[in-house]
Amino acid sequence: MGQFHRWTKSSRRPFAFSCCPFRLDLDPSLTAGCVVAGLNRLVKYGVRPDDIMVYMLIGYWPGETHADRDHRRRRLREFGARPYPMPFFRTQELVGFQRWVVGAYDKRVRWEDFVLAGWQPGSLGNESATEALPFS
Repeated sequence: MGQFHRWTKSSRRPFAFSCCPFRLDLDPSLTAGCVVAGLNRLVKYGVRPDDIMVYMLIGYWPGETHADRDHRRRRLREFGARPYPMPFFRTQELVGFQRWVVGAYDKRVRWEDFVLAGWQPGSLGNESATEALPFS
């Protein structure tokens, strides 16, 4: 909310962003090539990948699995953008996935270990669960 406080007038449109991060919505019905092309265009014109936050609607599409959500998250992390999952239905698993990604626990804790900890970062007490994961 505080990141939207700097708006500037523009002759081409009523409002334009003048601060970071830039935000996008990632819909799985969009082709991956279309999303990647848009992200690459933003980078081409000077937006740093770390300043791009991409909203991911999760739990809305019938038959959506954790593998589907994780694939989208992984692609965004590899690009350098910040994924922000938004659960359509607030189930324990989807809210846990949101917490895992937004808290950047996905960078250092495996999903399986996070699930075993009851989707709570404070319950990650053992050493094997908190080992750093290699980036690939």
